[in-house]
Amino acid sequence: MRQLTVFDILPDNTGQPSGGKRRKRRPLKEEYDECVAALKERFDRHAEILARGTADPFYPDGVNANLVRNHILYYRKRLEEICSQTFLALPEIYFRPVPEPVSEDCMAPGSRAAKLRRTSIEGD
Repeated sequence: MRQLTVFDILPDNTGQPSGGKRRKRRPLKEEYDECVAALKERFDRHAEILARGTADPFYPDGVNANLVRNHILYYRKRLEEICSQTFLALPEIYFRPVPEPVSEDCMAPGSRAAKLRRTSIEGD
């Protein structure tokens, strides 16, 4: 007969007991590296949205820029958690200033969506 472990009684992400199945966790160093890469990508994406806009005709560029800003905040928080558990140093990208929120109605001058809106308004 098998001996019970803590994994037998802890609930998994569905709220049900795990039944002895252990969830495989990623190493924190791997998650750390992924968060650093994602944070760099999000900073670049935020700057690109403000400069060139997006091709999304249904939402203004400000909505998308604020969404990417929220991603930046998430990855910064996750890096704090990982570094507090592993005693790794916070990466240099962590100290880059977080972009300020922009108006949700903001449209970048060169965005495709801004051009579509202009032509639809002029066409009326």
